[in-house]
Formats: sequence, structure tokens, C-alpha cells
Amino acid sequence: MHTDSTAAVVKPPAVSADGVLFLYSPNLAVRVRYGSLSIGLGRGRSLTVDRATEPRLRRLVIAGHGWWTFEVPKWLDGIGASWLHLDLTGRILGCGPCEVSPDLPALRRAQALSAGSEVARVIGVDLLRRKIQGQAAALSVLSGTEQVQTLLRDHVAVLADCSEIEELRAAEAQAAVVFWQTLSGVPVRFISTDEPRVPASWRTVGRRASAVTGRPAGASTAAHALWNFAYSCAAGEVGVALRSVGLDPGISPTGLHADTACRASATYDVLEAIRGDIDRLVLTTILGRRFHRRDFVAQPDGRVRLTAPLARELAEAALPVAREAVAPIAERLARTLAAGVGGTSRVPHLATNLTGDGRSRGRDGIRRGSRKVPDVSVRMARNLLPAACRRCGVVFEDPAARHRQLCDDCLVEAQAEGVAAMVASGPAAVARMRASGDDPAKRPESRRKVGEANTRRTVERKAWDANHESADPELFRREILPAIQGLSLNRLAKATGLSKQYMGKVRRGLFVPHSKHWEALRGVAQSLAVAQRGLDAPDDL
Repeated sequence: MHTDSTAAVVKPPAVSADGVLFLYSPNLAVRVRYGSLSIGLGRGRSLTVDRATEPRLRRLVIAGHGWWTFEVPKWLDGIGASWLHLDLTGRILGCGPCEVSPDLPALRRAQALSAGSEVARVIGVDLLRRKIQGQAAALSVLSGTEQVQTLLRDHVAVLADCSEIEELRAAEAQAAVVFWQTLSGVPVRFISTDEPRVPASWRTVGRRASAVTGRPAGASTAAHALWNFAYSCAAGEVGVALRSVGLDPGISPTGLHADTACRASATYDVLEAIRGDIDRLVLTTILGRRFHRRDFVAQPDGRVRLTAPLARELAEAALPVAREAVAPIAERLARTLAAGVGGTSRVPHLATNLTGDGRSRGRDGIRRGSRKVPDVSVRMARNLLPAACRRCGVVFEDPAARHRQLCDDCLVEAQAEGVAAMVASGPAAVARMRASGDDPAKRPESRRKVGEANTRRTVERKAWDANHESADPELFRREILPAIQGLSLNRLAKATGLSKQYMGKVRRGLFVPHSKHWEALRGVAQSLAVAQRGLDAPDDL
């Protein structure tokens, strides 16, 4: 069994800027002490979260093992936070809403009776339309996918013509095949030192179906382990949102997912509508990072799961995206079920706590300007995973460094390697071109440039000679040549405007440059001598 020689860098637990606290430990102990949330992490480590902690806790994600007391859910409810318990494979073990679910029997009855009705078809079309449009938008981060995006959007028009749930499922399945086939060849990159230990199947996104289960569940590649975990985080947010508007996460209102035991069918119905947001987040992460081998674990049965550090980053990024995306969808679903198509609501007091839309409408009379609508692109940019060096994998914590590809150390190494490769390959490439009869120096454009440069220098030399006496070449060899022996060709070429190749021959004593360049060379040599002595240039007196 191969173990990583490099220890993983694990950030200490903390509430993220979007209010997510991710906990992982085999010995978690969560309880309420003195009005604060006290968290034991094992090995003498602990964490305390106060009610007034900034940023405010909104989602507690537990991916480890341990225990908590009965006071913990009540404490979370008191500050408006929810909890999500899952394992690192992405399996949801439990979740709880941020507040007591409104008890609306009429709404749950409408939800249970909607399957097979026109209301179910309308809801299904809307959810799948959002999914396919979102996945088409997610592909926009990949170059050369314009035709695929158009093809996916054509499937949206097909949805409107579907009269049965089975037809909706078939149209959605066709769009999904197109989407995942497009992604199957996208490379998944690892740092160079880990590449020999990465299985070949992990190097691309690959097929959506697992090689172990034959279904998307139970990922057998690194990319789909990322997708499954991100989808599970999003499903947890969807479940919380449905409970918060008074719906039952287990009863499908559309029939897209059959009501079976131990499955939150309504959650997976609504999850379809926000998959595009999660797809774009994961795809952008894959394109922008090089992973470590230690970020993933291959289990004995062939399934692949994330390790805690990467799972924490992904949860902190995916949960806020899902929370903001699902809020208006959950509220709209509740209103649609309560009213039916074209009817009036039979369920009073449908709140808009998730989006605050009701409070916002109440300010329409006094608001200055238009109502603010959340910008999806801004949300995605804010919640992308931090960028990492594509060579060593170190994570850039500074958001301003998101555009960087290499850290400072790796950048110096890459530049040195690039110069060495250019020095090694440049002359060989020119020799091959000359051998094939394509001499770059003999091309018409090259000849024209050389002729123009020679003409310009000839004019400059004649103008100089007309106003100066002729100089003795021996003076240059005796006084200037020894002084420029230690200067770089770049500096000499910059001082004179001549090529580095010519100045190399001058420095070796093969040529004597025109006397118009002697003063520039003498000045560069004197400045270097002063710098080496550590003295300031003498003042003119």
C-alpha cells in the first residue's frame, strides 16, 4: 500500500465567509456550554462558536463521527442555522431546517395529490427546463462547445411538447447523455510529482456511470467523486428549503422520481433545477486546479471518495451556491402546489423567508430605484474554490490570486526551464528549417528588415563621421574592451541598440563597433564598476 510522503495541510475549523462550518474528526463531541456551541475535535483540540460570531453560522456540516447533545439542534434553531450530516462519499445521513417547519396540512395534501396531474407536468417542465439551461450555461466555460450548448437548448423546446411524465424523463435523459458525453474527455490534472501514482481512469472526467455500481452513485473516478459530493451538499440545502416552506421532502410532486422507501423524492425533483449551478462550480474547479493524489481515497470496493480537506473546500463553496439558487424555486413550488394551475391559493400564510421576497415587495412604495435581483455570475465567482498552483498544488488563500497558475517558487523554476528549453531547441529548430530549404534569414520579409536596418545604421555612421574625427581601433581594444568583459550581452545590446549576437563577437574581440557606440559602452562599464565598489557616482564640481 502506497502512502503519501507529504503530509496534508489541514486548515483549522472555522466558520467560512458564507456561514458554513465543516467539521471532520473521528471523535467529534458537540454540545452547548455557557450559551455557546462547544466542539471537541479530539487530541485536545476544541472550537467554540458564539451566537454573535462573525460571520454568522448558517450551516453546520458534520462529516465525521462522534456525538452531540439534545441542546445542539435547539441552539442552532435559535440562531437560524441548519445542520447537514454526510459522509465523504456524499451520502446524506441526516439534515435539519434552520427553523421549525410550518405545519400546513393542506399544502402537504396538495403535494401528495399533484402527481399525475397537469400541475405535476407544469412543475416538471419548469424544473427540467432550469436544469438543461443551467447545464448549457455550465458548458460555456469549455471552449468549442457552442454547438453542444445549442443542442441542449433545443431540448428545452422539446419539454414543452411533452404531455406525460415519461416523455419528460426521456427528454431529460437525452439531454443528460449529450452533457456528460461532452465532459467525458475533459482532463483532470494532478501535480507532477503525484501523476505516476494516479490511475488512468482518474485523468479524465470519464463516464457518468460508475464502473462499480453501473449508476452515478458510488463514483469510481476522482471527477465524479467531486460531483457526487457537491450534489449531496446541494441536496441537503434543497431538503432544508422544502421543509422551510412547509413541503415534505419525501413526496414527489411531479413523479419524476418515484416515491420509494428511504429516498427524498421531492428533494431530488427540485435538485434537478439547480444542478447546472453545481455543474458549473465543479467544472470550473476541475479546469482551474491541479489536485493531489491524497485528495482522493480509493476504497477496497473500487469506489472513490474525497478526503476531508478537499471535502471542506467543496462544501464551503457548494452550499452557499445551492442555498441561494434553491430559495426562489422552493417558494415558487409551494405557491404552485397551493394554488394549482390558474387557480387561487387554498393555503394561507405562505411565507417567503428563504428569499425575503415578501418583505422586499412591502418596500416597493418607498424604494428608490429598482429591486435588486441576485446575479448568478457574481454568486459563482464568489464561491469558486480557491485556485491552486498547477505544479505543486499549494492553494492560494488570497482571492486576488485566483488568476495565478503557479506559486512564486514554481514560477521561478518554470521560467528557468523555459529558458533552458528555448536555448536547447532554438538552434536545432533553425538548423532543421535551413536543411529543409526554409532559411528564416533568407525570407523576403527578413531580408527587407535587415536591409532597412543596415541602411539606417549606414546613415547614422555617416552623420557621425561628418562631425567627429576618426578613432583608433586600438584605443577601443586597450581601454574599453577589458572593461566590458564582465557585462551581460543583454546590457550591452540595450546600451548600443545592436544585436546580442554582434555584441557577443565584440566582447570576444572579433569585431570593433563603430566609434559612435564607444561612449555608451564606456558609460555602462563605469556604472558597473561603481556598483561593484558600492560607491555613489561622484558629483560634478
